[in-house]
Amino acid sequence: MSSEFRAPVDRSRAESVHDRPPADDVTDLLDPAQDLLGRKWLPVVVYHLAVDGSMGFSELKRTIGGISSKMLSTSLDRLEQADVVERTVRKAKPVRVTYALTPRGEALEPIIVAMVRWSRDGTRPA
Repeated sequence: MSSEFRAPVDRSRAESVHDRPPADDVTDLLDPAQDLLGRKWLPVVVYHLAVDGSMGFSELKRTIGGISSKMLSTSLDRLEQADVVERTVRKAKPVRVTYALTPRGEALEPIIVAMVRWSRDGTRPA
């Protein structure tokens, strides 16, 4: 690819050499993010909770579309274990369970939105 088609790299935003972790630490540092963001449904769940706010299970399933109840349940459990999603049970009748992002989950929002934007902008039809 010719350099005229490459976007310029903004070096002012790049980490300085002194701020970078040693190369062998990068794998360890990226593992938790890859474990969450590298799965098909987890970023989708985070995206909808970030954009649409807290939701109950059925509402979230309806919003996402195409995800099975079992996969949504598994995804929510995994996100809860990672302290990305918080599950709240309201004991009023009927009992209602809602899911919302934790502060750790909210910190993923710009990453998820950037991934969506990157995919959208990079897959435009010719």
